[in-house]
Amino acid sequence: MTLSWTRLALLLIPVLLAIGFGLYQVIPDLYPVSFLLFVVLVFMVLYNDRKKFERQSIMFLRKTTRGRHILIWLGSHGRGFWKLLGMIGVAFGFFFSIWMFIILVQITIQGLLSTTSVPGLSLVLPSPTASPVIAPGVFGVPFWFWIISIALLVIVHEGFHGIFVAREKMRIKSMGIGVLAVLPLAFVEPDEEQLRKGPFWAQQRVYAAGSFANFLLAGLSVFLLVGLLMSAYAVQGVAFGSYGASAVPVSSLATMNGQPITDLAAAITDLDNRTLLEFTTTDGTSYLATVSLLKEQNLANEELVLYDDYGAARAQLVGTITAIDSKPIINLSTLHDALVTAGPNATVAVTTVNGTEEDTTPVYLKPEPVPSFTSTPMIDAELWLEQYIPGTVGFVNGATAFSNAILGTTVATTWQTIQIDKQFWNYAAETFPVLTEEATQNTQKLTILEEEYPRSGYLGIAFVQEDRTVIESLKPAEGLVTFIGGLLAFLFIINFGVGAFNLLPIGGIGLDGYRMWETLLKRVVPKRQKIVMKVVSWITIIFIVLNLALALRGVF
Repeated sequence: MTLSWTRLALLLIPVLLAIGFGLYQVIPDLYPVSFLLFVVLVFMVLYNDRKKFERQSIMFLRKTTRGRHILIWLGSHGRGFWKLLGMIGVAFGFFFSIWMFIILVQITIQGLLSTTSVPGLSLVLPSPTASPVIAPGVFGVPFWFWIISIALLVIVHEGFHGIFVAREKMRIKSMGIGVLAVLPLAFVEPDEEQLRKGPFWAQQRVYAAGSFANFLLAGLSVFLLVGLLMSAYAVQGVAFGSYGASAVPVSSLATMNGQPITDLAAAITDLDNRTLLEFTTTDGTSYLATVSLLKEQNLANEELVLYDDYGAARAQLVGTITAIDSKPIINLSTLHDALVTAGPNATVAVTTVNGTEEDTTPVYLKPEPVPSFTSTPMIDAELWLEQYIPGTVGFVNGATAFSNAILGTTVATTWQTIQIDKQFWNYAAETFPVLTEEATQNTQKLTILEEEYPRSGYLGIAFVQEDRTVIESLKPAEGLVTFIGGLLAFLFIINFGVGAFNLLPIGGIGLDGYRMWETLLKRVVPKRQKIVMKVVSWITIIFIVLNLALALRGVF
C-alpha cells in the first residue's frame, strides 16, 4: 500500500503532539519549534495533495464522501432521541443568541461610557508560546491547546450538523476537511435547497445543532476538569495575589505617618522597601503602602495606587492562608465561613505558609465594606420594562442564574449580595416611582433575609483563589496532569465562546444564529423578514466593531 502524504500526516500528528507536550514541559523556550513543525507539515500536505484540494477565497477544502455513512447511520437510529436533543438545542440556541446580543450591547455601552478600556470581545488566536497572551482585543492561546481545541470544536460542530441532516432525512452532498491558514476546518455540506424547503422545526434543529454540540463539549470539559481537580489535586489553602487597593489622587493626600506631605520621593528614599506607611486623605480616609509599592510607581502621576486600610495589609500577610484561629482553611467556602464566624471588629490568628515557612499572625478584622451599586443602561432598560411587564426583573435574574449555572459561576447569597440587591431596589424606587411599592416590598424581604447572612469580618485581600498542588502519588506525572488540566480549561473557553458567537444574527458569514432567526421571521413576518434581518445583522456588526475598537483604546 502506498503511503500518501495525507496518511503520513495522520501518522505524524500524534508524534508532533507528543513533541509539543514534551517541549511544553521540558524545554519551554523551544515551544515555538513544535509550532513551526506543525505549520511546515500543513503546507507539505497541502502541496503534495494539492490536486484534491480546492481553493475558496483563502480557504483550502478537500471534499469527500468518506465517513458520510457514519453520520447517516447515527442520524437514522434513535430518531426520537435526536429529536428531543434537537429541540433542547433549539431552545439553547435562541436563549444564547439573545443572551449573547444583550451581553454585546451591554459591554459596548459600558466601554463607550468609560474613559479607559474595558474587557469585551477578543479574537482567540494561537500563540507560539507556552503561556497565554492577553492583549487588548486579543486572547492568545498556547498553540497546542488552541489547535487541539479548535480541531475538536469543528469535528463535533460539523458532526452534529451532519447527524441532524441525516435525522431529518435530508441529503448530505459532501463532507471534508480544510485549512484557513493553519486553522483546521471540517465541514458537512447538506443539500441547501432541500434544507430550505424542509419543515420549520427540522431546519431549526439542523441550524442549532452545531453550537449545541459545542456547548455539550464545553460542559463535558468542565465536568472532566472538576473531576481532575478533585482527584488529582489537593487544596493547601487559600492564596491571594495582592491586598485590596485603590487609585488615590495625589492632591487628596494630606499626611504620611501623621506628618504633612511635602516631598514624597525624598521622604521614602532611605527607607527599607518593606516599611509600611500610612496615608490620610483630606476627607479622613486612611490608606497604606509599602515603600516598594511606591517605588514601583511614578510619583509624579496624578494618582497613586495605595492599599485599602484593612488587616491583611497592616499585618503584611504573605503566602497561602491555611488556618484562622486554628480552624483549617481548605477552600474559599471555609475562608468565608471563618470570617463570618469571627465577625467584624475582631482579632484573629491567621496561619500562612510561604514556601517552607509557616507563620501565625494576629490580624484585626474590620467590617466588610458595603459594595457600591452602579446603574447601567441595561439595568435602566430592565426597570423600565418592569413598569409595563411585571416580572421582567425576576425573569432576567432567573436567566442570569441559569447561564451562571451553566458557566459554573453561580453566585452564592451573602451579606454583600443582599446589599447590592437592596441598593438596586432603592434605585428603582427613586428612578421609576411607579415601582415604589414593589421596591419597598422587595427591600423588606431582603432586610429579613439579611438576618440569615450576617456581616463578616474583612481581611482586605484581592485576587483570591484556592491554592492547589498535584497529589504526591501523581508528582512523577505532574507535567501531564497540568497539560490535561490546561487543555480542558481551554476546551471549555473556546467551545463555549465560539458556540455562543456562532448564534449571533450576522448574515453573510454563515453564522447559524442568523439562519435560525431568518427561518423564524419567514414564518412570523414573511414580508418583512429580509429588511429586519439586514437591520439586525448590521446593528450586531456595528456593536462588534465598536467593541473591538474600544478594546484598543489607549494602545495607539
